Amino acid sequence: MEHYYSEIEGWCDYEDVYRMAIDTASNGAVFVEIGAWKGKSAAYAGVEIINSGKDITLHVVDHFKGSDEHRNVGSVWYESRLTEDPDWLYNTCVKNAEPVSEVVKIIRKTSAQAAKGFKANSVDFVFIDGSHDTASVLADIDAWLPKVKPNGIIAGHDYSTHESVRNAVNERFPVGVHRPGMSWYYYKQGEE
Repeated sequence: MEHYYSEIEGWCDYEDVYRMAIDTASNGAVFVEIGAWKGKSAAYAGVEIINSGKDITLHVVDHFKGSDEHRNVGSVWYESRLTEDPDWLYNTCVKNAEPVSEVVKIIRKTSAQAAKGFKANSVDFVFIDGSHDTASVLADIDAWLPKVKPNGIIAGHDYSTHESVRNAVNERFPVGVHRPGMSWYYYKQGEE
C-alpha cells in the first residue's frame, strides 16, 4: 500500500520509531497511540503495519476536543471550528484513517479512560503524543506503563522540543531512555 500520510495536516517525524516497533513486533501485537489530531501518524503506522504483513492492531486514543496548547497560541479559527462542530476533529481523523481501518481502531476517550480498557501487560507498544505539559505526560506514562508487556516499548514525541516532556520522561525513566530525533523510547524491564 502506498503512503498517503504526507497529505494529512499534522505531525509525523517519528517514522523511525514506528518502523522499529513494527519490525520487532510479533503477530498479534497491540499498539496504542495517545494523541491523534487528524490521524497523520496513524495513517503512516497503518500503512506500515499493512505492508509488514503482520497481524498488528493500532488503537488510536484521543478525546478529540482539541488541546490547550492550540488554544494558548490564540487559534480563533481552531476554537470556532470545534464550537461549530464538536465532532469535526474526530470525523476528520476517522476519514483520514479510513484506508487503514482494518488495522487502525480509533478510541474516542481520554488517555486515562482508554487505559482502563486494557489489561496489565497486554500492550506491545505505546506512543505518547497528547498534551505536552509535564503533568499530562506523567499521567499518560503512569496510565500506560502498567499496560505495556515486559520488554515492550513505551515511547513518545517532543522530547527535544518541550522541556516539560523531557522533565516528565526523565523523572519516570532516569536511565535507559533512547532519544532518536525529537522522540524518546524506553523498553519496559520486568514488572515496574
